[in-house]
Amino acid sequence: MTARSPFRIVFGLAAAATLALTGCGGDDEDVPPPVEPDDQATSPEEPPTDQDTAEPTGEPSPPQEGSPTDEPPVTDDVAPEEVIESGSFQCSAPVVVAGDDLNVTLEGECENLTVAGHDNDIAVDSSVPTGLQIAGNENDITLGAAGPIRIEGNDNDVDHRGDAEVTDNGSDNDVEANISDGDFNEDFDDVADDIHDD
Repeated sequence: MTARSPFRIVFGLAAAATLALTGCGGDDEDVPPPVEPDDQATSPEEPPTDQDTAEPTGEPSPPQEGSPTDEPPVTDDVAPEEVIESGSFQCSAPVVVAGDDLNVTLEGECENLTVAGHDNDIAVDSSVPTGLQIAGNENDITLGAAGPIRIEGNDNDVDHRGDAEVTDNGSDNDVEANISDGDFNEDFDDVADDIHDD
């Protein structure tokens, strides 16, 4: 079965109806009655009328056959992973550190980190550049590969390898770029040791 253009189907139906009404099709018995359009037929551009087209409820739906299995984009106010206790975590989705006085290490593909808490020691060893947003105060953060950094809080210290675009809307924040591998490893190990000591 081949897919037909909606226009081709409409014109075909109109031609069949014209032939049936004018009697130009030969014997009346040989002319099939006009075909009524199916209520469920749709064009490739329109979803079927019986499918729910409402906005998503925040829960990702299971992938449909033939659809990509990538996670949907995450908005600023929704985070799939929230860290509220000290520990070492693997990340593959955006992370929000929402607790206070935590020691946290993150490894994996940490594309986005939001720090909403206060007085946290955080070290991130990500295989991809990590975008960082800081809303809290007095956090000490060490990043391997840094993406854009936006700071809204105060008295935060951020060290990272490489160079990154920094937007600092807070006060008394210290951002140090291009730290050495040795300094990064030492900071990461210090946070990891603090986790084991807790």
